Amino acid sequence: MLPIVGEIAAKAGATVVLLRAMPEPNEEAATSSSIQMLRSITGVKTEGADGAMADPYASQLEHEREGAQSSLDLAAAALQRSGIQTETIVEFGSAAETILRVASAQNADLVAMGTHGRSGLRRFLLGSVADRIVRYSEAPVLLMPNLAAVNQKSS
Repeated sequence: MLPIVGEIAAKAGATVVLLRAMPEPNEEAATSSSIQMLRSITGVKTEGADGAMADPYASQLEHEREGAQSSLDLAAAALQRSGIQTETIVEFGSAAETILRVASAQNADLVAMGTHGRSGLRRFLLGSVADRIVRYSEAPVLLMPNLAAVNQKSS
């Protein structure tokens, strides 16, 4: 998908905004009782040097956010080598709402995204981010199959 997006951006002289929408942290998991449970299960020290409670859940979320940012940075570097301007954004929130909000805020001319190729009952039960984006995006939407998901299904 990235080479196609890069080709479109190069011809249009556009900036590519790479976005990763991460699921909202579950508030229940961030409660102090959950922190205590994590400490008892993992043995992770939850008190800092100053005696204040450290939050292993928050550090796990930060670790996941850093991993997402690193992945976006690699994709951005590939586009930048071709002379394409890029921006990366990692945000917490539901995928559809985050994509729509960021696309609107960025005044996107095009929203390009990969799909997982779900259909039928599975799509109905799980919902479809791509379907919501197509329905509610102010900008045109380019959907491309996620080749890894397609290859897994055919195996």
